[in-house]
Amino acid sequence: MYILEAQKFTSYGFRHLGYVNKIFKSKKSACVFYDQANPWMRPINAHNTYTSDWHPKNNIRFVIRKFDRERLYLDESVVTGPTLPYY
Repeated sequence: MYILEAQKFTSYGFRHLGYVNKIFKSKKSACVFYDQANPWMRPINAHNTYTSDWHPKNNIRFVIRKFDRERLYLDESVVTGPTLPYY
């Protein structure tokens, strides 16, 4: 099982923001979810890293991780762009 981790790009690198409250059965299904929610962005697995580009307005990127019972607390809507939090 897999999840999406949200990270924010800072001057010190990427900082963990949280995990999206959705569990995927495969990496491919996580890719499809991200790609459909962000059609204006490059596909999350464009470079075979399962990492999205960071969003140019809020510097947030998403990484597909193997689920290891992490606490999932970010609403699914954070993936869809206009509602992405500005930290």
